[in-house]
Amino acid sequence: MIHQQVEPIPYDTDADLIALSFFSGFAPEAYRLAREFKWRDKIVIAGGPHATFWVDECLAHDCDAVVIGEAEALWAQLLDDAEHGALQKKHFGQPTSLENIPTPRYDLLSPRFFVRRVIQATRGCPFACSFCSVPAINPGYRTRPVADVIRDIATENTERIKNRKSEIGNRKSEIPLCSLWRSFGSARSCGSGTIT
Repeated sequence: MIHQQVEPIPYDTDADLIALSFFSGFAPEAYRLAREFKWRDKIVIAGGPHATFWVDECLAHDCDAVVIGEAEALWAQLLDDAEHGALQKKHFGQPTSLENIPTPRYDLLSPRFFVRRVIQATRGCPFACSFCSVPAINPGYRTRPVADVIRDIATENTERIKNRKSEIGNRKSEIPLCSLWRSFGSARSCGSGTIT
């Protein structure tokens, strides 16, 4: 996993498939990367907010396929299709249960990455603001099981935890998490780490 604002892109990677996830502001750079990797005979997949809304544009800019919406439910099949030369141009992701989502491989992130740990407790939004892309990309408002969130927090040495969203939206779903969070936080803050 590479974030080009943190480390250089390894253009001569031995990877067979390159997945680019990007917002609209980064589309020109994503298309430049797609062109670079296509020149090296790599399969290029586009995903993320921009690709979800501008599918044909992505396909016209050296992307072999586009994931529209969430990728979890279809990623394994997409990789299998690519391996067998049966890759479709458009892959429509559907929202799925957030239960048992694997803990992210934080060890794949560069130590220079500014925020190396993001714990996802919810996905989507309970509101449907007309100007926002979240309801279209992540429909509905879904919560992860509290035990799964705690598992992700406990996976590595977590010295600091901060909620970056001031309004999560569904206070009833937060109550069990807050109770466990407090007990987890108080147990961890007794050692060398600090929970904020």
